[in-house]
Amino acid sequence: MSLAPRPRILICEDDPDIARLLNLMLEKGGFDSDMVHSAAQALEQVARRPYAAMTVDLNLPDQDGVSLIRALRRDSRTRDLAIVVVSANAREGELEFNSQPLAVSTWLEKPIDENLLILSLHRAIDNMAEGKEGHHHHHH
Repeated sequence: MSLAPRPRILICEDDPDIARLLNLMLEKGGFDSDMVHSAAQALEQVARRPYAAMTVDLNLPDQDGVSLIRALRRDSRTRDLAIVVVSANAREGELEFNSQPLAVSTWLEKPIDENLLILSLHRAIDNMAEGKEGHHHHHH
């Protein structure tokens, strides 16, 4: 069995307890993850290394999650990054931004449903990979 590297997820969440919780859930779900606690840190981190996906809380200390997502979508490196919003007010956010093509894969409410989180990330990553490669699946 070849050990494919575990997909790496960037967790952007300003509450350290929730970030740790997400980290544990992802760990169990088969992902590696890094944690950042602000939009600025997130943008720095995605520039450093590629991520399979990212979770974003909408309430960040320095910049709201939505403007962070816009910034990510403007950058060619992160234009196709799978983004899952994990937020206490995901529903409001979803209503507010539905009219705009923010290209968010999934909106998840807090408290976080672990299975839903893992499922959403897998689905988001698969969708992004498909979009990028058309229908060719390259396995190295």
